Amino acid sequence: MALNVKCKCGVEINVAGVTSSLEPVPVYCVVCGTVTEHEI
Repeated sequence: MALNVKCKCGVEINVAGVTSSLEPVPVYCVVCGTVTEHEI
């Protein structure tokens, strides 16, 4: 199962290997360099 999150620059990042948790997961974008938090 693919789990993609979308960065604010428009790039979709695959985070399928991340385990779900109660806290938002920080995701680093290699294109623009921002770290965004997503609830998985």
